[in-house]
Amino acid sequence: MSNRSHTKVSVLTLRWADGSPGFQAECEALGRMFTDLFHYDVSHFAIPSLSSESLLLSRIAKHLINARVQPNPPLVIIHYGGHAGANNSKTNGKAEGLEWAAQESGGPTVDWSLIQNELAAFAPRITILLLLDCCHAAQPSKGMAARELKFHILAASGRREKTLSPGKGSFTAALIQEITALLAEKGVVDISTLHYRLLHEGILFGTPVYSCPGGPMRLEPKSVTLITKLRIRRVAWLCF
Repeated sequence: MSNRSHTKVSVLTLRWADGSPGFQAECEALGRMFTDLFHYDVSHFAIPSLSSESLLLSRIAKHLINARVQPNPPLVIIHYGGHAGANNSKTNGKAEGLEWAAQESGGPTVDWSLIQNELAAFAPRITILLLLDCCHAAQPSKGMAARELKFHILAASGRREKTLSPGKGSFTAALIQEITALLAEKGVVDISTLHYRLLHEGILFGTPVYSCPGGPMRLEPKSVTLITKLRIRRVAWLCF
């Protein structure tokens, strides 16, 4: 994983509480895959329609702070499944940045640049992989060039590109399919190889984009033996 082993890996899936039920089903399916095949710790968060930005940022920060407690640099995978579009702030007459949205039009939104800033603050101490299943997913945030990113992003679509809603041909469905296949074939999942397959299999509506600062990343299943040993140590410590 990112040229080093992570003893702690966790997954946080994000969707809207008032969004399409399809996003919830795909988030849960992705979570089951990471739990069953990789033995990763998985949490889910439904973004509320009220106080959306503050509650989302608080939930992300809480997850990252908990992960940071580990003695070795942890890996955190964050998946977002939902709508997105260019936000309303304009520079020289052009829309700038991206908003995550509960609905295709109208409804609550959160500013993607705030989320990027939150992730960037933790990135030096945590390896972060962001999986974005939304339209315009590779749109850069306000004031942050792609070269300045300190975390990995595998995005469903390029700038100004649409992607399919949940169901056959969606980015999350393709992720589950290709990650499962790669793990069965190779025993690990190299994210560059995953991106190549998503790009060339012809199963996606949009053009997936991968940004990988700091070199390539791979995902490895957590050893069941290691998990058992850690649990035994924890029980022994509690009984001492």
